[in-house]
Amino acid sequence: ETRRKLPGASSAVPLLFEDSLLLRVHEASAVRVLFGRPTPEWASWQSRRPPRTQSWGEIRDHDSHASTSQHGPTGTAGWSLSLEHLLEDPEGVRRFREFLKIEFSEENVLFWLACEDFKKTQDFKKMQDKAKHIYAYYLSSKSSTQVNVEGQSMLSESMLEQPHPLMFEKLQEQIFNLMKFDSYNRFLKSDIFLKCKKMEEAPSEEMVPKRASRIYNT
Repeated sequence: ETRRKLPGASSAVPLLFEDSLLLRVHEASAVRVLFGRPTPEWASWQSRRPPRTQSWGEIRDHDSHASTSQHGPTGTAGWSLSLEHLLEDPEGVRRFREFLKIEFSEENVLFWLACEDFKKTQDFKKMQDKAKHIYAYYLSSKSSTQVNVEGQSMLSESMLEQPHPLMFEKLQEQIFNLMKFDSYNRFLKSDIFLKCKKMEEAPSEEMVPKRASRIYNT
C-alpha cells in the first residue's frame, strides 16, 4: 500500500487519488482534492475511518430547519386539520376538554395526555407512581373515570411495579382513534369551536375605523 507523509498530518495516509493534487491532510483526516479518481487504497482507508460526527452548527441548522418546517396554521385553522394538530396546541386541548366535558367523556383526552406525559418520564420511581395513577384513575373497573378500552385487564400489579415507557401505548392508541373518529368530528361542528373561529375572524375594534358622526340641526 502506497503511503505518503504530508506536513500537518499526524501519520502517513494512503495515496488517495491517482493523478490528483492533495491540498492538505488535517488531523481529522479530512482530504480535499481538485481532481482525480479514487484508488482501491483510498476506498479501503475510507472504510476504516471512524464515522464523522456532526458539528454543532450542522445540528443547529438541522433543528432550525425541522422546527421551521413544522410551522403551520394556528388556532382553529390548525385544529381543523387533524386531531394531532389540535392536541399539540394547549388552547386547542383546553377547548377540546371543554367540549368533552359536556359530552361526559373528558376522561378520554385526560387519559391520552397522561400517557403522553408517562412516556416522557425518565425517573423510574416517578414512572412507577404515574403508572399506578393511570391504572387507578383510567383503567381500573372501580374507577368512576374508567376509559372504554380493551386490554386493561391484562395489566397486573407486577407490571405496574416494573413499568416501561410504552406499556400503555396500545390502550392510548385505542382512545386516540375513538376521539379521532367520533368526538373530534363533533367538536369541529360544536358551538365551542365555531365561537372560537368567529372570534378569530372578527376584526379587532381597534382595526375598524370609526365613522365620523354628523350632527344635523333640526
